[in-house]
Amino acid sequence: MKDLVKKLDNFQNKKVVVLGDIILDKYIVGNVKRISPEAPVPVLEVVKETYSLGGAANVANNLVSLGARASLFGVIGIDDYGSKLSEIVKSNYIRFFPYYDGRQTTVKVRMIAGTQQLLRCDYEVKNKIDEKTKFYILKDIYDEIDSASALILSDYDKGVLENNLCHMIINNAKVKKKLIIASSKPSNITNFHNIDVISQNNHEAEVVSGIAYNGLESLIKIGEKISSSYNIDNVVITCGKEGAFFYNKDRYKLVPTFAKEVYDVTGAGDTFLAALTLSLASSLGLEEALNLANHAAGIKVGKRGVATVTLEELKWGFK
Repeated sequence: MKDLVKKLDNFQNKKVVVLGDIILDKYIVGNVKRISPEAPVPVLEVVKETYSLGGAANVANNLVSLGARASLFGVIGIDDYGSKLSEIVKSNYIRFFPYYDGRQTTVKVRMIAGTQQLLRCDYEVKNKIDEKTKFYILKDIYDEIDSASALILSDYDKGVLENNLCHMIINNAKVKKKLIIASSKPSNITNFHNIDVISQNNHEAEVVSGIAYNGLESLIKIGEKISSSYNIDNVVITCGKEGAFFYNKDRYKLVPTFAKEVYDVTGAGDTFLAALTLSLASSLGLEEALNLANHAAGIKVGKRGVATVTLEELKWGFK
């Protein structure tokens, strides 16, 4: 265990490029003391509004929190929310490459009373990026990949990870022998042929494979189907409280979870992905990497809202 903790220091030597759907999370927090006379709905008396990074931006934020350097690529709007998001990204020491294709910034607004989420409102455009935006992303990202240890493709199905763009970037990263990891929504799985690792939750993997999730035997079949269908070396499937499963041609295993108290699962997948990537980029085996990623996600779900996990918190979790 001590050797594993020592390996975490290698996170600080890593640079990771993140491309994907960037989201700004807004929280409107207050108290509910009465029901509206206009309709049978609670009235939220607002106390404060806060903002945090979501989607691919939260992945990058977790990478930095774990001690690594992150370069973030994605599309935002020329609007107040875009300005707010850029401000937070830069204040968190993330190297930022924002692009603009006319869409508004993707924002998730959550209204919360005490510990209870009352409502979520999404502002988003899901159009695929245009050719001009694709050209500029390719122009910049190739240079960043040169000096990176790994590439993360963070897919929230908002249109940034377009098929041809993904294939061109994946081919470039493979030629340069970089670790390539993606989290993919089922509708976009064909965009991620030939990568090193795909990470999905059990529902997403079930949809992609067409095989019902029902315990370990089904996970083996799902992993084999996804790996062979899309030429992906390693398939990682998160299974909530059951833990995380990995499959490759040599072996498979279900690694148990480590969450002690679950307050909020929001953003846990981003934390898991960041820790998994840094572990593999630091030459840990897949089982060790899942162990660390599970620990990181377990720490995150003990925090409310979208939150990051620090390197010191992760180390402490193994003591």
